[in-house]
Amino acid sequence: MLDNFLALVTVVHWATTRTTSSDHIAIIQSAFHSYLTGVVTLYGKDALIPSHHLSLHLPKCLQIFGPVHGWWAFPFERYNGILQKISTNNRIGTCDVVIQG
Repeated sequence: MLDNFLALVTVVHWATTRTTSSDHIAIIQSAFHSYLTGVVTLYGKDALIPSHHLSLHLPKCLQIFGPVHGWWAFPFERYNGILQKISTNNRIGTCDVVIQG
């Protein structure tokens, strides 16, 4: 189980660096393959979810778009979370909250 977790940590570490290279991408592909194999071995095929499949496209996205810091959506998702917490009482256009970034 620890090896499986460390494979995922390796993927996250190399996928979120500020630079990327073909060596980084090869490390990510290898570690992610190890991680998914471990998930199936430890928990069975039913443990696989759509995000696992989507993550298989990460190496190609890194080749096309470069480092993820330039194209990930975390800042926008954070604001979506903030907006979801604002109580509007189901009234459209009457929000009195100002959000400053």
